[in-house]
Amino acid sequence: MSVEDRDRQPAREWASPTYDGVTTQAQSKNARLVAALSAGAVEPNRIYEIGCGTGALTEWIVRQWPTAIVHASDISPAMIAMASSKKHLAGVQFVEGSFLTTAVDGTYDLVTSNAALHWMHPRYTEVFHTMSSLLRPGGVVCAAMAGRTAGTDAFDTYVADHIAPPVAGRTTFGERRVTPFEVRQLAESAGLDVQDTFLVERHEHLTVREYLTWRCVSGGKEVPTTFPTGSAVADLDALIEVVRASVVMLLSKPVTA
Repeated sequence: MSVEDRDRQPAREWASPTYDGVTTQAQSKNARLVAALSAGAVEPNRIYEIGCGTGALTEWIVRQWPTAIVHASDISPAMIAMASSKKHLAGVQFVEGSFLTTAVDGTYDLVTSNAALHWMHPRYTEVFHTMSSLLRPGGVVCAAMAGRTAGTDAFDTYVADHIAPPVAGRTTFGERRVTPFEVRQLAESAGLDVQDTFLVERHEHLTVREYLTWRCVSGGKEVPTTFPTGSAVADLDALIEVVRASVVMLLSKPVTA
């Protein structure tokens, strides 16, 4: 979880204990994917994780490279406290704050992140340039952020119509989503080579109650718990099909950079 001046308003505190329980399964799927993709691209001695949250990806990193130096940042002290309390993460050096303002070291072999970069909208150009500046020549970025597909567009429209109407003046989650093409443009503008970028779309059935809980503890704005007359969603225990998509990227910094 990493928010840089979320919507230019004070960020609400993410409910870290609830977040850890509600998001573990979803976070773990992408974390395993990002860790496995990283392993095929680099054998890192120094690793920087952006938006570590409660440590879902951090756990896979430490398991995969137990002797590597790992720095992990997050803006939430509660998230940092939960991650650092896990015994098998005792060797990780946690940093409180946005990596956009605290990360200055250019000697990392691997910069990685899971489900955090989209919270930095609209500063994506700065995000990719900062990731590039962290890497040594030959280093790689392997990360996953919210992706945009026809399925997510339809789901975002459904949510806006029936569950959580957009709040005037605030960024909607759909605006944070990116396509592989947009990732390629951002990476190349930051001097990074694109080794791979692809979409992963997942569908699951949740009750409205479960979806709203996930949305709130994941940094979402407060959402209503009652619906207009005639809404397709009759009550909090009605089932909906939730569509989640991620853009997974593998980028490298040219040795000649």
